Amino acid sequence: MVSMHMILEGRARVRQFDRVSKEPDYVTIRLTKDQIEKPGDLSMISDQRDNVHWRAAESDRVLMFNIQVWDLDP
Repeated sequence: MVSMHMILEGRARVRQFDRVSKEPDYVTIRLTKDQIEKPGDLSMISDQRDNVHWRAAESDRVLMFNIQVWDLDP
């Protein structure tokens, strides 16, 4: 899976993390990105990297464009 997210309007704080390990009761993650994004900024997420994410609006409203692609075969 790969997904792309682009801010079209507003601002959002974007935090992304790599999943370092997955155990039965918890997941260990490492911060890879922590920034305020504005119109035109892109972020991408895949099974291989930045696969845990968190977003929070930094303006009254945020409009995002999202594309997701599943079942990729290298």
